Amino acid sequence: MKALFEFLTKEFNPNAVPAYLGTERDRLIRRITGKKMNRKMPDITVNIDLNTDRVELNVRSIYVYGKYQKLTRDMPQTKWKRKIFKTSVQGIIEKPLLKQTKSKDSSFHGSGREDVNVRCLGWRPFVIELIRPIKRKIDLRRILKKINKSKKVKVKSLKIVDKNVVRKIKFADYDKTYKAVVSFENPVKSLKNVSRLKNNIISQRTPIRVLRRRSDKIRRRKVKEIKYKMLNKTKAEFKIRTQSGLYVKELITGDNGRTEPSISSLLDNKVKKIELDVIKIHSG
Repeated sequence: MKALFEFLTKEFNPNAVPAYLGTERDRLIRRITGKKMNRKMPDITVNIDLNTDRVELNVRSIYVYGKYQKLTRDMPQTKWKRKIFKTSVQGIIEKPLLKQTKSKDSSFHGSGREDVNVRCLGWRPFVIELIRPIKRKIDLRRILKKINKSKKVKVKSLKIVDKNVVRKIKFADYDKTYKAVVSFENPVKSLKNVSRLKNNIISQRTPIRVLRRRSDKIRRRKVKEIKYKMLNKTKAEFKIRTQSGLYVKELITGDNGRTEPSISSLLDNKVKKIELDVIKIHSG
């Protein structure tokens, strides 16, 4: 690489650069590296400032698409600045990828996210961006096996994708099916009233728990399907398919009247505890 560096940093008169310079530079780089130039999507872009003789390398990120399951509670999807949790979905997935590619860091792009205390037993699409990789060849089969040794996260369908897939993932509107085991304050006489939620439009004012990071407005989302059964006098299980963007915890609790109608209001019974799982993401 010494010859390449000397060529790139050679003093040029910015007002008298020969027309053939670009072609000669390209030939030299091909001869030294043995690589052909990809002008549309280069792995590395070399910026040369002829006024200061500075050379800057912009390394294109690698984007890996996949689907994940989160098998445990009390773990966030992405890394937190505050070290409250030992690890995250991002942390487990990125570890073997950063090691193999010698990347500087990663950025995680999920198709939505589950709360910290919610498991995701369905397969959630994601793209993980590997920033400033040194090695670009990835053995994805080996990576998949290493990640799946974890008892907390499983992945499948890993593949290299373009950057534009990130936008598709972030703005995808997938229905989701949840399973909720709900404990009520008082014995439940009947669950029949809950059937009124099916095919009903739910009006949700931004939940109190997310007001600090979301604008306070009313969202209207549809409950597409709901099934239920009693587990004991004060505990019931619900399976609910919803339109993307519906806050399921608040659909259950009512959030002090900010979500109407709710399971709590229909049963006239306050909720003590919810164990929530995403059991399917209808991504096709």
